[in-house]
Amino acid sequence: MKELDQTKKKRLRAAAHHLKPVVMLGNRGYTDSVGAAIDEALGAHELIKVRLRGIEADDRDATVTQICNTYKA
Repeated sequence: MKELDQTKKKRLRAAAHHLKPVVMLGNRGYTDSVGAAIDEALGAHELIKVRLRGIEADDRDATVTQICNTYKA
């Protein structure tokens, strides 16, 4: 996966600041239904915010990487 440069990260973070999370992951982590929700949200919005709750810190990076690799532009 290609890393974003700092300038683009800052711009996206600023654009997403006011957004409320539209997809939330819980204890089960990334599932097919979460993937469908992300796909639907990305179809309706250009930029979405995903909240990760109840996921162990060690698993967060892997979950984020999986989501990014699945839905990269």
